[in-house]
Amino acid sequence: MASSLIKLTVNVVSSLFDALQGIAQRRKVSRTVAIDEALRTYTFIHETLRNGEHFLIQDRQGRYRDVYFERMGEDEVA
Repeated sequence: MASSLIKLTVNVVSSLFDALQGIAQRRKVSRTVAIDEALRTYTFIHETLRNGEHFLIQDRQGRYRDVYFERMGEDEVA
């Protein structure tokens, strides 16, 4: 089942817009696709952390280290 499209207008600081524009240009996609991919990535990270899993990064020398995302994976705090 396909989701219906909803038009969204947001205000962002210029540095965030520049970052979005740069990502879209490097990936040769629209800003809409870049935002969609970013939100899907955020959702994946959030759900993974909420399930008690974690992420590792391997550096160029083959060493692993944990990656920490501040407050991601936490439920909303009142």
